Amino acid sequence: MTPGVVHPTKETLIETVVNRGWANPAFDPVTVAVLIQSYTMGKIVDDFADQPMDPEKWIFLIDNLLEMLLFKRA
Repeated sequence: MTPGVVHPTKETLIETVVNRGWANPAFDPVTVAVLIQSYTMGKIVDDFADQPMDPEKWIFLIDNLLEMLLFKRA
C-alpha cells in the first residue's frame, strides 16, 4: 500500500454501488461484503476437492445469486 493513499474497503465499495442505485439498499454493506468473501472462500476450498464442481455451474449460480439478492429491489 502506498503511504498517504486512502484505499477503500470492500464495504465502502458496496456502499458506493448502493448509493449510485445499482444495488439493493435493503442489505447491509458489511453483510454483503462477508457474503462475497464467503462464496469466494468456498470456491477456493472446492479447488482442493477430490471431485471439484463444474466451473460453469458455479458461475451460473453466483451470477444468479447476485442478480436475485443484490440487484433486485426488495
